Amino acid sequence: MHQKGALEEVPPDADQPAKLRFYHCMYTLMEILAKNLNHLGILEEHTLIRLIVDGLPAWWDSQLSIKDLHFDGVPMRIYLPGKPSASKRRGVVFIHGGCGIFGSISKELKEKMYHLAPEHKYPAQTLECLTATEHFLRTAETYGVDPARVIVCGDSVGGTFTASVCQELVHRTDIPKIRAQVLIYPFLQALNFNLPSHQKNAAIAFLSRERTVHFILKYLNKNCSLKEPILAGSHVPESINLKYRKWINPDLIPDVFKLGYKPPLPTLFLPQVHEEVQELFEPRVSPLLAEDAVVCGLPDTCIVTCEHDVLRDEGLLYKKRLEDNNPSSLCVEPLGVQRCPDLVIEPKRVQDLPAVESLKKGEDTTAGSFLGSYQHGKMEILLAIFLAVLAGIVAMAFYYEHPKAEIPHGIRERQKLYVLHYLMNFGFGLAKFLDKVGIISEVHFLRALMETIPPSKDTCLLIKDLRYRLAPEHPFPAQFEDCLTATIHFLRTAQEHGVDPSRVVICGDSSGGTLTAAVAQALVNRTDLPKLRAQILIYPFLQCVDFNLPSYQQNERIPILLKERTLVLGLKYVNLDLGLVKGIFKGCHVSEDQRLQYQKWVNPDHIPHEFKTRGYKPSPTYLPSEEMCEVANPLFDPVFSPLLAEDSVIAQLPETFLLTCELDVLRDDGLLYKKRLEEHGIKVTWCHLQEGFHGTVFLAPFGRLSSCIIEEFLPMKSLGKYMLTKLPPGIEQPLKLRFFHSLLITTMVAGKILEKLGICNDLTILRVALDGIPPWRDSKLLIKDLTVDEVPVRIYQPKRPPTGKRRGILYFHGGAGTFGSIRAFERVCRYMAKKCNSVVVSVGYRLAPEHPYPGQYFDCLCATLYFMRNLEEYHVDPGLIILSGDSCGANFATVICQILLNARDLPKVRAQVLLYPGLQGLDFHLPSYQQNAFVPMLPQKLIIYFCFRYLNRKPTFWRDVLQNCHVPESMRHRYKKWVSADLIPDEFKIRGYIPPKPTSYKPEVHEAVKEILDATFSPLLAEDSIICQLPESYIVTCEFDVLRDDGLLYKKRLEDNDSISGEKMHPKLNPNPTKSLSETHEELCRFIARESESVVVSVGYRLAPEHKYPAAYEDCLSATLHFLQHLQHYGVDPARVTVCGDSAGGNLAAAVSQTLAGRSDLPRLRAQILIYPGLQALDFNLPSYQQNRGVPLLFRERAAFFALLYLNGDALHMQEVLDGSHIPPDMRLKYRKWVSPDNIPEEFKVRGVKPLRPTDFIAEVYETVKRFCEPNLCPLLAEDSVVHQLPESFILTCEYDVLRDDGLLYKKRLEDNGVPVTWYHLEDGFHGILNSFNITWKAR
Repeated sequence: MHQKGALEEVPPDADQPAKLRFYHCMYTLMEILAKNLNHLGILEEHTLIRLIVDGLPAWWDSQLSIKDLHFDGVPMRIYLPGKPSASKRRGVVFIHGGCGIFGSISKELKEKMYHLAPEHKYPAQTLECLTATEHFLRTAETYGVDPARVIVCGDSVGGTFTASVCQELVHRTDIPKIRAQVLIYPFLQALNFNLPSHQKNAAIAFLSRERTVHFILKYLNKNCSLKEPILAGSHVPESINLKYRKWINPDLIPDVFKLGYKPPLPTLFLPQVHEEVQELFEPRVSPLLAEDAVVCGLPDTCIVTCEHDVLRDEGLLYKKRLEDNNPSSLCVEPLGVQRCPDLVIEPKRVQDLPAVESLKKGEDTTAGSFLGSYQHGKMEILLAIFLAVLAGIVAMAFYYEHPKAEIPHGIRERQKLYVLHYLMNFGFGLAKFLDKVGIISEVHFLRALMETIPPSKDTCLLIKDLRYRLAPEHPFPAQFEDCLTATIHFLRTAQEHGVDPSRVVICGDSSGGTLTAAVAQALVNRTDLPKLRAQILIYPFLQCVDFNLPSYQQNERIPILLKERTLVLGLKYVNLDLGLVKGIFKGCHVSEDQRLQYQKWVNPDHIPHEFKTRGYKPSPTYLPSEEMCEVANPLFDPVFSPLLAEDSVIAQLPETFLLTCELDVLRDDGLLYKKRLEEHGIKVTWCHLQEGFHGTVFLAPFGRLSSCIIEEFLPMKSLGKYMLTKLPPGIEQPLKLRFFHSLLITTMVAGKILEKLGICNDLTILRVALDGIPPWRDSKLLIKDLTVDEVPVRIYQPKRPPTGKRRGILYFHGGAGTFGSIRAFERVCRYMAKKCNSVVVSVGYRLAPEHPYPGQYFDCLCATLYFMRNLEEYHVDPGLIILSGDSCGANFATVICQILLNARDLPKVRAQVLLYPGLQGLDFHLPSYQQNAFVPMLPQKLIIYFCFRYLNRKPTFWRDVLQNCHVPESMRHRYKKWVSADLIPDEFKIRGYIPPKPTSYKPEVHEAVKEILDATFSPLLAEDSIICQLPESYIVTCEFDVLRDDGLLYKKRLEDNDSISGEKMHPKLNPNPTKSLSETHEELCRFIARESESVVVSVGYRLAPEHKYPAAYEDCLSATLHFLQHLQHYGVDPARVTVCGDSAGGNLAAAVSQTLAGRSDLPRLRAQILIYPGLQALDFNLPSYQQNRGVPLLFRERAAFFALLYLNGDALHMQEVLDGSHIPPDMRLKYRKWVSPDNIPEEFKVRGVKPLRPTDFIAEVYETVKRFCEPNLCPLLAEDSVVHQLPESFILTCEYDVLRDDGLLYKKRLEDNGVPVTWYHLEDGFHGILNSFNITWKAR
């Protein structure tokens, strides 16, 4: 009986399957315990079930008035809303379920709405429900209820009583009519227990097919031995079958519900069974059998059915009968919840029905719009108390059966291992006890225990449930067959899941490693399937020949997998007698021939000597036992012992990752397999955990063992050292810090393993882990998600009315630019919004290495500009804008503060808040870097690692960067006044600071990481002219943080520049603002007019994204035409008109020149002056784009961003444009003669240009950007017939400008077409240099 209960299934698509499985297991355990207590004469079976099912009482509800009363001996509880009603209310009579045997109104009254069987025999329950309903109908007005709006409702057998009561009252004229009936998964007939839902859900928890009939017989007080013939249908005579066939027939069930249904074989009618259970054919038990004259008079009906419920088809058949007889019937089918009869009802799904919404609005609805609101029972607490007491009593009684642990004294995880060992033995002891007393088998209890605590639901994953069959119900090799079948299926359908078939990895741990190895071997000769990419074997069991290898001796009694337990579980797996254990330990199961055959593969001599130092002694040899050899023969099957596979198979295996643990009995299995694989030329990545034990990988987040793994898998192996350091004395919450640091390292290690196997990015798991569990909805905040130019932004606004305009806070999260998200910092932003009564904007910038530096700045700047331009929408005071961030987010806040200083068209930043900021990449040997080099969470070496990841560079020179070899002497000397240990106060050096020895500069290191010395990466290096204008600042530093001194140095710089500006406090709001961008062009235009004695026309064309292309071009053309047509008005010589522009203005100047080239009705242009112009958008991978991709002010990504913004008003498909996927192959070929790296002189390619592979063309991207091929947008693409008519040209290019090659290519085109060109190239120039125009530059 207990095994059947445990074998009941939970469908994979059921709602909350883990919760259902837990309740089912608890209910099964309770039911069987009750049965045993009944057999012992202690108490009746149903008594304990009633006690548990009643649960804990609900809390008092102040919004309800509750009255308890009796009517004709029937207890009733009436719930009246405390809120007065302007009109009469609806009335609901609810009849609870419970198979007529358990269930009640309340825990404290211990009374039922109706008296229960078996003490009160059928039909007492139906009659009492009828009495209560009649009473309520007659006295409805007493409770403020409209008698015409009374609904009767019930679930399970309560649905049976509801249907019966409604049928009984159909022809009653002395009482008001029932308005509607609501039947929730009702039981409605006892004729046929072989309908499709009975077959499909026969073994589904909670209410299996057998349990249904069992409860019916208990309810009728009949002998439960009649269950089998009733299930077979032997209780129904042929005459009754024929009579009711028109109402109860599988043919009446819609086909969609009959998938897999097989009609049952006919059975013999047994008259004696029929005589015993004649009540089953009465409408009070089977309301589905009521006559049409009754059914046609029934009120409106709502029926709820559940797909995974044996009673589903009864609801469907009743629905059909009702519809055939014309009442309005609503059947909600199927709900996605699993039926939990009377233990737990899932209220969420029922309340979500549209009918309930209409009730909430106070509409007068039919029963189809009503489903009552259930209160969740408190059964979990009682069950937990019950099981805790039971476990405490019995586990110790059987604990002696399990050996005690012996753990080496040198291991640091002794206490943890002991705890794990005790917990495991506790579980085994409890399982064995429950098995011996007949409650549940040992193996079934352990399975239920392991499946009880599920992970949280992950909305980012689509999970499909596949599992192999388990022993002993399905003996070996059923498990291997299932795994092989699943693997073959996945290989064949990989592409359907978006998986590359050539990158499939098979993985398993322990016995899963056995199955993994066996499946990999089985697939080596399959030519009809893709080859496996790799196999991952985590402490696998691989042979059953020798249980006296060194690891079996040394780790015989070391948890978690003791030597004896290993063999016991193995024998259970192959379904062999456990009496073989002692003989197998001696080796008596291996014949002489087998010993000779396997000695070359399984031999202690093959184990390296360093693994035998912990007391290995060769074991004596025993004679084989013929009887035992014959019985144990399955143990040598390569499916069970993959180490014994033939060489021809081993030689074809895929690349292998093998993990072994020093304190694991299975260690030597892995070592021997590694040797076999390497001898056959198979590439093996081997990781050995020196202090690892069986099961350690999944416990790594809870201890320092993960440091052993990181030593093997991070690119910088010495990073493993920081995990082994001591926390500094005096640190707050050291255990919490250690835990989170261990979690960080563990996720990094797992990510690195998966990256090596080509499965995912190494940071993916870290990002998922840090996202954590989202907080609950906050009723005090209005939270809005939006996207600004593909940058996700979340805005938090307090709901309480403001007294005035609020403060606005932009928050940039930390995470080294490589991890972190809006969700990860959700709680921080919510806290700020509520405590500061401010509007908080959290920015979800793109992450490296997928989007390398400086993409993060672009995103943060884009979000900042959006917020500053839309302050009114969020009721924010323009004078109270704060930029804030932590770690690298503080770096972004600092840079953006510096960038926005000259933006005269935007509100000024009120303050910057920098939490432990990283602000420089010049010196990694400041005092804080030395003192906290090994302090979690951010050790010194991890800083360097993340710097390389942020730049998307391989950490080849990480040691040199750590020694500051990347800084040229000139730069070191220049910035010494700002970045030096001498500037750190002495009180911060007392924890052992030692001035580092000077190191030599290495140019190749500088070239590899030169970006970290830019002001956008290291804002601490910004000029004093910028620092003195910064807003008020708040800086948080931490003593045990490597970044501490970055904050201290920036604080000093801010204070020093405050004294320069005459302020005594921190820098205030821009005391010395410099000229804005427009003023810079104004000065330039005035200078040209003065120095050249010319009339200068500056065009204020419309700007994108508000005005997309070709608005700017049209404005410039209109202005030029107007000027050419009115030259005399301005006293200008028509033969001396020049068109000029810089950057995008150079693009517009070139486009206007081309448009006017063929015009004979206007004066011909004298010349065009193009200053570092952007002239094409076909190829963003020309040499200059590669060489200067990270050079300020115009980065490669920014160039594409602005081009897309000008064209479409947004930056969609920027990555595809950067990759070149937006240009069709034929068009690329057409323009190759004009836009090609081959046209760039070789002297401009010496700075590390690499030819890039062509990318695949994406048609949908081209459709959005096809106007890039228009000459008015990309003048470099104009036809030769236009180019050769152009006027004399002056082109200025800058060496450190991504647009350099645009100018060079246009210069070549002009010269090829005979146009005179004056070319000026600034060897040390950069894009935007004209914007810093001054007398010095002019003189040059």
